[in-house]
Amino acid sequence: MKFAITLEKDEDGYIVASCPALPGCHSQGKTKREAIANIREAIRGYIASMRKHGEPIPSITAVEEVEVAVQVARLPLLKERGPEPVLSLPKEGEVTRPNGSDI
Repeated sequence: MKFAITLEKDEDGYIVASCPALPGCHSQGKTKREAIANIREAIRGYIASMRKHGEPIPSITAVEEVEVAVQVARLPLLKERGPEPVLSLPKEGEVTRPNGSDI
């Protein structure tokens, strides 16, 4: 059987592999190759458990990619100055509230 998997890099640099057709079926590896080998093993174990419990094994009929436009929100403390946004810091001696207003 073939299953679609996703690969994402986590904050620690590991590659996290998931199988969306099998809820909760995840694994990871230090490299893409290791993550794929580990998710294969996780999928085998997941399917074995489903068979043991008499559960139907899901099948995938098609995998498609979709493109979605996403607007990136800017942080309220960023001010444009030239081509790159620059973080606006309080002036020396100036105190501000967390919402950015002056005290």
